[in-house]
Amino acid sequence: MPNAYWVVLFEDAPEMMAHRREFGSAHLEFLKKNENRIKIAGGLRPMPGAPYSGGMWIVKGCDFEDVVDIVQQDPYYNPEFRSFRIFSWAKALEKSVSL
Repeated sequence: MPNAYWVVLFEDAPEMMAHRREFGSAHLEFLKKNENRIKIAGGLRPMPGAPYSGGMWIVKGCDFEDVVDIVQQDPYYNPEFRSFRIFSWAKALEKSVSL
């Protein structure tokens, strides 16, 4: 599935905040190193300025198993404090998007 898109949704336990502080720089380097596959990545908060409670990635050009592998290589990977779900995703409109 070379043109497949995947959405990865992360949900953090409150204890993940300490893990984020400890591994934040390594996580950002990991995202940069994998930007050819992880097209969009960012933290999720219930409201602007609130503590992070999860995150989201859009991944392109991988098989499901590859996405799981990428998640597990991320320095933020900590199954004790962070869970994730992976969804196959397709854009509704074929147009360029820039954020």
